[in-house]
Amino acid sequence: MPATFRCQYCSRALPTRAGVSRHVANTPACREKWTQNLGAITVARDEAEIRPETPEVQPQVADDMDDPMNSPMERADNFVPPPRAESPPPPELAPQSRRATVEEVLDEDDPQYFRRFVEAFPGDEEDHTSAAGIPLRPGETLFERMRREQETTGDSKFAPFAGGDEWDLARWLSKNVSQTATDEYLQLPINKKAKLSFHNNRAFLQKIDALPTGPDWTCEIVTVAGNRLDENDKIMSEELELWKRDPVECIKELMSNPAFKNHMAYEPEKLGLRKMEFARCTHLSGRSFPTLTSSDASRPTSFTSYTKASSKTILSAGAKSFIGKDELDARFKAVNGYPGLRHFKKGISSVSQWTGTEHKEMQRVFVGVLAGAVNAKVLTVVKALIDFIYYAQLQSHTTRTLDALQKSLDAFHDHKQIIIDLGVREHFNIPKFHAIQHYVDSIRSLGSPDGYNTESPERLHIDFAKKAYRASNRRDYVEQMALWLQRQEAVALPVPAPAPDSSDSDDEDLDEEQITVSLPSTSPKAPPLKAYTIAKRPTTINCTVAHFQIQHGAADIIPALTAFLKVNFKSCPVVPGPFDRFDLYNKITLHLPANRYLSKQPRTSRIRAVPAVPAKERSRGSPAIFDTALVVDDPSQYVPSSGIDGLRPAQVRAIFSLPPQFGSFPHPLAYVEWFTPLNRPDPVSGMYTTHRSTASHRRRAGVVSVEHLIVNGPQLMF
Repeated sequence: MPATFRCQYCSRALPTRAGVSRHVANTPACREKWTQNLGAITVARDEAEIRPETPEVQPQVADDMDDPMNSPMERADNFVPPPRAESPPPPELAPQSRRATVEEVLDEDDPQYFRRFVEAFPGDEEDHTSAAGIPLRPGETLFERMRREQETTGDSKFAPFAGGDEWDLARWLSKNVSQTATDEYLQLPINKKAKLSFHNNRAFLQKIDALPTGPDWTCEIVTVAGNRLDENDKIMSEELELWKRDPVECIKELMSNPAFKNHMAYEPEKLGLRKMEFARCTHLSGRSFPTLTSSDASRPTSFTSYTKASSKTILSAGAKSFIGKDELDARFKAVNGYPGLRHFKKGISSVSQWTGTEHKEMQRVFVGVLAGAVNAKVLTVVKALIDFIYYAQLQSHTTRTLDALQKSLDAFHDHKQIIIDLGVREHFNIPKFHAIQHYVDSIRSLGSPDGYNTESPERLHIDFAKKAYRASNRRDYVEQMALWLQRQEAVALPVPAPAPDSSDSDDEDLDEEQITVSLPSTSPKAPPLKAYTIAKRPTTINCTVAHFQIQHGAADIIPALTAFLKVNFKSCPVVPGPFDRFDLYNKITLHLPANRYLSKQPRTSRIRAVPAVPAKERSRGSPAIFDTALVVDDPSQYVPSSGIDGLRPAQVRAIFSLPPQFGSFPHPLAYVEWFTPLNRPDPVSGMYTTHRSTASHRRRAGVVSVEHLIVNGPQLMF
């Protein structure tokens, strides 16, 4: 007699335990009783030492020793998560006063209140083991097999090539040179003296084909029926080629690649942040598994496609109707740039085909571009849409961010009629605009949507489709593309992937030797700057005060430095004068902690103070670059991760080291010109307004330590 399991709430008999779990999850009456029973167990847990509970025994007809569900693979395939209570609606945000108070109180969602937690996959209640991630048997990875075959045959690690130099040449030829050019290159007399093991393109490709590679490509002929009839009233059909690789073998290769060793988990786990004083999870983070099934990926709409649709429908197309192409282009051209921000030098009206990256770069300045050029209703719609895009792409969400996400969506729907009234669109009956209605619910149930971004596959289309087609002879190109991809994979497979670089450094940074200085945090109110990187040697040495004033516009360097010395070197007998000399730096890179809402990667921010370079002979020269920054102006009000209180915008005109006659200071200094403090943001655009801070028709200036620089920006739009 087969084993039988019964529901403890309605006594219904089911063949497996998994069936009982599914029954409870899908039956409202049993689910409600399960929820009530769970609440009773939670309440009684605190009284366990006084009144021990009697363990509940589930009715069972037969012994389960022979139950197939005891198999780890069977339990994993039939696992059904217990039903969950619906998430409560996000609370209303309480208005926060901006008045200065004696005691600073951190925001409720401040990172200092949270701690990361990891919950393991639930396992067997009796032996406290989990069926997920249990090794079934030892196996040999592709790299282990490669090494074993090389040791057996006595070949070097560069086989079938003669050595490391020949292997480097083979990689370069495969990635950068066509087959015809490869053949011409190998026929050069200088290569005959090199005594290569391949003398023409055919021999070279034979060497490449001898390298180990990933799963083979196979072609299957598929007959597809159409929706039209031929002259004999029969449904027309067509034979198509389906090129494919075994997905199981592809996953095996990924899981056996040592480059992914520290990024691969075989057991599901729940990640999040827990509020320390309440020990309650209020954080929703994206979940990462080795394999993403199609059923999971079909739930959230592709975020990249929605971004493009909204930008094209309202932002880029609508703005041309709002203010005209010429005015729109003029405003984009007038935006001053800074590191990490694209400057549209020719405007945007001439762009015929937008990429996802271009859309994101445009969205960063779009509200500022339209501010003052459109009425409040239009700007409200644009701001709400961009706010929604930015909130939706966060990698981590709290109840506050989800609340803000929903409010931005509500604001868009409340004011979108103005877009129709102005004739930009006739309606908003667009599937992608309907899909955003479900974003908040999807994030609550499935986690943040950053894992469903399609930018990576779109970018790989260039490498794996366009380049592969160009490498073919345009005849029967699909088979040639598959062979080209396999050869590219064979060359790239033995080479470890380079370490990711999160900095935004330009090529010019590679030409100079730099040093990185770490800044230990001494107090909770210490600035968030963790370290900074600066050139080991100054760009300009021993420059005069006149050079300082003329080339960098630092007209008040002497009084500003005098004020700095009075605060930091009270006993210094030397007073700055016009004959002092300074060592200057062109830029400094700030290392900031990661923003837990955006990424785990530490942030970098580069600030430049580069004077103009005049034109010389055929050189066109270059304009001066003086970036803006947020500076800790009032340490008593500044609290990290809690808004902009205590911060003030300034333009960095020069970065220099303190001359030795005044004493020794551990960090470089910055000469800055102040803007007025940031008060309340504009009620429509949400942007802060500021202007040059002046006294007696002169710009206010000061000298600060670089450790008080927070980030490049804010982006000032004049």
